[in-house]
Formats: sequence, structure tokens, C-alpha cells
Amino acid sequence: HNFTDEKTHWREIEFLINQLDSENLNTLVSLHPKMDRSMYKYLEGKFKVKILDESLNQVLPIADLFIATFSSTVIWAVLCGIPCIVIDFYDFSFDMYDFLESVTVVNEKKQFAGTIKNKLNSKEDFTKDWNALSKNDVFDGKTIKRYYENILNSLEGKK
Repeated sequence: HNFTDEKTHWREIEFLINQLDSENLNTLVSLHPKMDRSMYKYLEGKFKVKILDESLNQVLPIADLFIATFSSTVIWAVLCGIPCIVIDFYDFSFDMYDFLESVTVVNEKKQFAGTIKNKLNSKEDFTKDWNALSKNDVFDGKTIKRYYENILNSLEGKK
């Protein structure tokens, strides 16, 4: 996203992966669709990490922890009941997730490893976040019915 120069980008990527590797975690990396997967492939040889071929939405529900920057995918994770860490070592200070109790924003690198441990060892209560995000309206089991009704309404409108 051009938030940093290329040298800083790679230094930060390796810092994040190294921290996860040192915790002996099974780490899956989902790249943004605009990223060139071949440029990141070397990480699999250097660290205990797997770069996903699949789309994030295919594997996110099985995660124990989700780590991202300020991404819309954080909402996906919260809706799935996955504890989240948002990385902000770069002083973006976005407040888009301040209303979510289950999301922890880490502003300092020295807090990252401890936050990982805390998130993995604590039991999150997602109740308030799910209410704030209208989870019951999103995951009500009636999605196909709504699509069907929208298609019918659209077809009827064309008559």
C-alpha cells in the first residue's frame, strides 16, 4: 500500500514473521490480492510459515488468532470469533476499530510478543462486538433466500 519504502517493508515483514516464528506458532500468511506471491515465497524457507494459496475467507474461520494492519478483514475475524491484533508500529493512529473490545491495537514492537501470548491464552468475549457489528443480521442463515428475493425483485422490475 506504499505506507513505507521497500527496505522498511521487508524489514517489518521479517520482524513480524520472526516474532511469530519464535513463539513456535503455525503461521499462515494471507497476502493482499495485489501482492506478488513469488516475492514472499522465500519466507517459507526462512521461517516456519505457509503462504496461503487459498483466499483468506477460506481459512480464517479455523484461526486461533488474526494479525493484520488496519484492514477490513479484521471485521471478518471478529465476526468469526477470532481474537485480533492490529499492528500500528507506524503511527497511523486510525480509530476505526476503537469501538471493538476484542481487537487489540499494538503501537510498539516491544509489546507485540506479549500481546500474542495474552491473546492466545485469554478467552475473548465477543458479545458486545457482535452486537455492534450486527452479527445476527449478517449470519442469520437466510443469505440465499435474500439473494433469491433480490434476483426475483430485479427481474420483476425489468418487466
